Amino acid sequence: MLGCHEVCEGWDDADDHDGDGVPDGCDDDLFPCEQESDCDDGLDCTEDRCADGLCRTSPWGKCDWPAEEPAEAVNLTVLDGGLMSNLSGAAWNPLSDTLWVASNGGPARVWSIDLADPEEPFIPGEGDLRAVWGDEVSFGDMEALTLVDLEDTTALFTLAEDANTITRWDLTDWGEARATVEWDLSELLPPPSGWVGAEGLTFVPDAFLVAQGFVDPDGEPAQSRRGLGGLMLVGHQLGGVVYAIDLDPYVSSAERVGEYLTAATEVAGLEFDRSTGLLYIWHGGSDLSLEVARLSSSEVGQARQLDALRVYRGPGVPEGGSSNLEGFAIAGIEDCEDGRRSAFLTTDDGGLWSLLQYRDFPCR
Repeated sequence: MLGCHEVCEGWDDADDHDGDGVPDGCDDDLFPCEQESDCDDGLDCTEDRCADGLCRTSPWGKCDWPAEEPAEAVNLTVLDGGLMSNLSGAAWNPLSDTLWVASNGGPARVWSIDLADPEEPFIPGEGDLRAVWGDEVSFGDMEALTLVDLEDTTALFTLAEDANTITRWDLTDWGEARATVEWDLSELLPPPSGWVGAEGLTFVPDAFLVAQGFVDPDGEPAQSRRGLGGLMLVGHQLGGVVYAIDLDPYVSSAERVGEYLTAATEVAGLEFDRSTGLLYIWHGGSDLSLEVARLSSSEVGQARQLDALRVYRGPGVPEGGSSNLEGFAIAGIEDCEDGRRSAFLTTDDGGLWSLLQYRDFPCR
């Protein structure tokens, strides 16, 4: 697991009391305590308890947005003129310092943005070829995208809301996308209806599922069985449910492992942060909030709900922008400076405010 000496100095990185692969000093949810005061995170919007020697946090209500306001964020929309004006999803690759973003129309496109130098972000290219895909192929109503193997910078997974499908694309050649496997989830997800459908997608490796006690609806430990090495989480606008899907990496075969309630009744974006083991759930629609959750869950009536740590209000909408925020991505804690890192929000029909980088997002 990533070391984080520069993020949480004074802690022994070998200490990992909850076994999630994140050293206690960097762990944002469970760390050792002797009394309630050891767990106080300074937020009035969370309940902080010391139970069984570990701090446990859950939401009291909504916390204020923890980073800068939209007008102060870095506007990355301008990197490709007016083409990135209809963004629906985002994903971060911490190994290459690359942000992937998706547009669901005009036509649907995928961009790869190099952020290795945060002061000079750019879309890689050579001659007429650039890290932009979509003009030569149809991505459908692409609402989200994610990465499975972070070392493989040519394989991308996308979610098409209108068809209820996940597709793996080979992006070896700039500007040329080739579909390699497509999984039809029509029997596993609610059918799209009007503007309501599946909009969030992220991949969670098995190691995190096991460490955090991810379970199926019967409370039994759950992880991938078909060979992908983890589960796809699909966020849905109907009821704010997250579906865990097990994909066969070689053929169009998929299985629904379980479904999980969240802190709101709509999900528009998902991002799993492998540096902390936390799941970020963006709630769009009229809610506009960011939920931070573990992979563990609790029984709520006849259903299961993911265990939330806190819920942030959204950052608001810049003048001339749109409130249809749909995608979220976040840099890992290895990129922290002075306790802050970058988070990214995309906006559907956001015009000149479709992709904002918030560089003052907290590491803990």
